[in-house]
Amino acid sequence: MIIAVPGAGSAGPATGSAGEHLTVFAIGCVWAALVMLMPVFGGRYQAATTAQAGDRGFRPTLAWLRPPTPKVRFAVRLCVCFLIAYTAMDLLNVPHASWALVGILTTLRPAWGDTVSRIVKRLVGMAVGCVLAGALLLATRGAPEAVVFAIIVVCGALARPMRGFNYGYWPIFASPVLLLMIEQGTALGPADVALRVVNNALGAALALAAIFLIWPSRADSRITGALTEVLRAHATLFAASAGPGTPSAATGGALERALASQRHVESLAGHLGDRPGRSAIVRELLRIHHMSDQLRERALEPLGDPADEKRRRVIAHRLSAHADHLESGEPKTVSGPQNEIERSLAETSAVLIDITGDAEGPRATPRSV
Repeated sequence: MIIAVPGAGSAGPATGSAGEHLTVFAIGCVWAALVMLMPVFGGRYQAATTAQAGDRGFRPTLAWLRPPTPKVRFAVRLCVCFLIAYTAMDLLNVPHASWALVGILTTLRPAWGDTVSRIVKRLVGMAVGCVLAGALLLATRGAPEAVVFAIIVVCGALARPMRGFNYGYWPIFASPVLLLMIEQGTALGPADVALRVVNNALGAALALAAIFLIWPSRADSRITGALTEVLRAHATLFAASAGPGTPSAATGGALERALASQRHVESLAGHLGDRPGRSAIVRELLRIHHMSDQLRERALEPLGDPADEKRRRVIAHRLSAHADHLESGEPKTVSGPQNEIERSLAETSAVLIDITGDAEGPRATPRSV
């Protein structure tokens, strides 16, 4: 609604003063923050019990908000970025100012590593997509609307599956869809296509600044990177142990990397252990730390038959594929955790439990932590 309101940053004719538009936008940001925090205030839906009755009220909510939890930090960063970007670009009368907001919305993530990965993939993909869009705009100039709509349908059909495969491919096909649709009502030129990349880049840069400057959490920003490191190191270990020769001779360097990745997880768990609101994250980190021991034991077992080699290569592929998934930031099927860091931990734990076959993983605590 805010993007569609005719103003300096939209395609339609401007109505009202800049102050009125900024006031409406500020109200929209506050409303969005309240909507995003509804699960925080009310909790997940479940049948009411007598034990829960005492937990309701204003004071418990304030107690929950006091520690800088990832959910609250993410909501604050998003709203601050939107206000800054929209205010600056609306006052400067930058064409297509709302595209900067899209750049923020599609790249800002709770952790630094996730945000950087999204920005690189989105901007590279968008640059390619805008070149394709420019070519399509020239090719379809004066063409029947049915032809343009057919191209939009084809690009749209390709965009969504590509997003699940790799986020970098999503803007390649999504950008032509948007630009061709806008062109139906307002003529676009090469400068508009270039602004698509530039404005998104400005929004992405603001998203990076928000991660670093607004309520930063250095430990949280390292969690996804640590999980990716664990998965890749153990994938390399399984791949090496599936090769010819004894496991001990083939896996020296891979084993060292796997141990180093586990120590990184242990360090994060210790760093977060005394912070309020981090107990669930610490438990997941301890679970992954414990299952890393089991992964290495399984990878270093003597090979029994050719089927063992195949199984180890399959495990290596699964671990590597999940590491790619974590870097892309694309959610899978694990339900429950609403925060990306919590979801990444839950997904990684689920993958490792499935591989190790240890159903008691969540309750096991390694003696070294």
